[in-house]
Amino acid sequence: MNTLSLHTSCDGFQALPPEYARAILANALALQRQAAKGAVLPLLKGRNFALLYSSEADAAQALFHRAATELGAQVAHLRFDPSDLSVLAVPQEAQKTAQVLGRLYDALECQGLTPELVRQLTQEAGVPVFNALASPEHPTAAITACLGDIQAAADDRRMVLQAVLLHALGVGL
Repeated sequence: MNTLSLHTSCDGFQALPPEYARAILANALALQRQAAKGAVLPLLKGRNFALLYSSEADAAQALFHRAATELGAQVAHLRFDPSDLSVLAVPQEAQKTAQVLGRLYDALECQGLTPELVRQLTQEAGVPVFNALASPEHPTAAITACLGDIQAAADDRRMVLQAVLLHALGVGL
């Protein structure tokens, strides 16, 4: 597929900036080719991610974990109890927490947190912060349809997540 025609040939890209979508698709296609050869490179070795969530473990958490760890990253699972989240409603506490998380981790994936808390983390952490990146509703999920039928859709989705992580951290293939 010609990636220049990405926004017209794949549904769902209207929610993504065209250059960003093209970069993610190009990385995902490269990862797909590597996987077909049986070569998964540890491109994120030495990187640490935090998976912040407020509900029981689910498929989106497992997908994010697998996508990151397959590339060599470490993923810490940090469950926030709803009562913990009320403490973070205080702007100073949210700011301090975001700054500490930003020092400890290279990126944060937030699942089930309030939009306000995700916004505060994004402003203060100083690292990439994703909001439900691994959920099927995330705009990047539309890129999966553009990868073709070489692998299962679940594998394609994982590669799109990996492409997003690599892009956000400035890691090239």
